[in-house]
Amino acid sequence: MKMVALGEVVDCLDRQRVPVTESERIPGDVPYYGANGQQGWIDRAIFNEPLVIVAEDGGHFSNPSRGVAYRIAGPSWVNNHGHVLRSRSQIDHDFLYHTLRNYDFAPYISGSTRSKLTQGQLLRAEVPLPPLDEQRRIAAILDHADALRAKRRQVLAHLDDLTQAIFHDMFGDPATWASRWPMGVIGDMTQSVRYGTSAKAGDSGEWPILRMGNVTDSGRLDLRDLKYIDLSVADVPRYTVRRGDMLFNRTNSKEKVGKTAVVRTDRSLALAGYLVRVRCKPEHQSEFVSAYLTSPFGQAIRRRLAKAAVNQANINASELQRIPIALPSSDLQRKFTARIESVDAQRTAVQNLLISDDQLFTSLQSRAFRGEL
Repeated sequence: MKMVALGEVVDCLDRQRVPVTESERIPGDVPYYGANGQQGWIDRAIFNEPLVIVAEDGGHFSNPSRGVAYRIAGPSWVNNHGHVLRSRSQIDHDFLYHTLRNYDFAPYISGSTRSKLTQGQLLRAEVPLPPLDEQRRIAAILDHADALRAKRRQVLAHLDDLTQAIFHDMFGDPATWASRWPMGVIGDMTQSVRYGTSAKAGDSGEWPILRMGNVTDSGRLDLRDLKYIDLSVADVPRYTVRRGDMLFNRTNSKEKVGKTAVVRTDRSLALAGYLVRVRCKPEHQSEFVSAYLTSPFGQAIRRRLAKAAVNQANINASELQRIPIALPSSDLQRKFTARIESVDAQRTAVQNLLISDDQLFTSLQSRAFRGEL
């Protein structure tokens, strides 16, 4: 397949970008974009056409499968962290997007502390250029495959929302709990509360270790990006988790500090120091505590408790245990856990289908750009 330098088939509109600080940005109805997608809204546009945005810095250059480019259309504002590309007549806009979306720009990256893809290096990158009809056919196939993946992700999002819907249905609004349930504090429900290890993790070791990035905002564990650690025999009970434990993220940004997840696997896992392991008494359920802290009411409590430091906020284990909470019956808590486990089983099935979809999409991409599709 014919290969050309990217600069031969696109116009780079970077000079039209206008820097604006967050404090200067006036909210409006125009999407405001950065290196990896939309970051907010603004009151006016500087672009109004189909464009492809490639990260300049702050992109996922070390893991391009996460995406280093995306497409936009209509009124928009792009900040200085994204290169702005307009396709010329010899390359289809959607084909250009699919070509660059997971492109490995590693040979073109500069910068020792923060990876940067300069405009000059970007435009030197080589891209395939089949005939236009072939480009459109390839783009249509990849768009269709991508749409199937998007639908799977929508199902996953709905299942994540279902946890909160079940929580509200079974326990009601936490603001009304004092009139409906006996009240206590989270510490009343816990058997043990322990910080994770402060030992440094790496790419090898006996124990996969959970870090704050492995706890999602929606209250789940994401085990795709793990580091490893070795533990002494004495440290294994102190710094490892078991099914049913709740993990509490004690240090993070103010928006994310206090996020939680329940361990729903029997896999051997350690935990790092920015996490707190909460093990509930037999008569209480960590699923209930986690759902409460993930709820809008619980998030508001977390924001109030968070002590801000430089670029971070903190809620320590003692403060966590003092958070007020309802003490519903053990039977009701167990019923809630059973329903959440059922939702989790459905989610796992959908997640496995999405993994297969992702593998198929990667195969289609690879074949397309080798001229085999």
